[in-house]
Amino acid sequence: MSRTTGVTVAGAILCVLLLVGCSGKVGTDMKNSESGARWSEVKERTQTQELDIAASLPEAWVSEIEQVPDGFLLDCSSTEMTWNGLTKVGLSAGVDPTDAVHHLESRFAGTAFTIGTRLNVVGQYELQLVAQDGVENYIIAEGEPGTLRIASGSPCFVLPEDTYPGGTW
Repeated sequence: MSRTTGVTVAGAILCVLLLVGCSGKVGTDMKNSESGARWSEVKERTQTQELDIAASLPEAWVSEIEQVPDGFLLDCSSTEMTWNGLTKVGLSAGVDPTDAVHHLESRFAGTAFTIGTRLNVVGQYELQLVAQDGVENYIIAEGEPGTLRIASGSPCFVLPEDTYPGGTW
């Protein structure tokens, strides 16, 4: 991969991750927040949903699934955070990533998720699944050639006082 391609890919990844964290509600009306949940429980539930999305693809289409073990936190409001993570799905030879995203779109139609689609910043078809709380969301699009990326943002939760939100979680 050339340096220019690497910079372009890195920029696209950063944009997707920022969109995941910024796609939730604005303001302080967080009626559905996970205030009582510990961050580790919210993270586990979000990672489980990432894997459920990946498992919704036909088995023959998937060569591997790699869940990134750590993520990061972003603000949901002045008092709440959201955990953000990533799962990569390797596609079998001959499977078109756009077809895989369309398959997931049809699979999640009519579920509790609100579905949004668009072309992302690099022109790839992208699917966003947003939970009823308006904050928890999953963005699915082609990643590296032959892969799908499932970027996630958890429901909002309160981080214990005096806990540094930076770094990896």
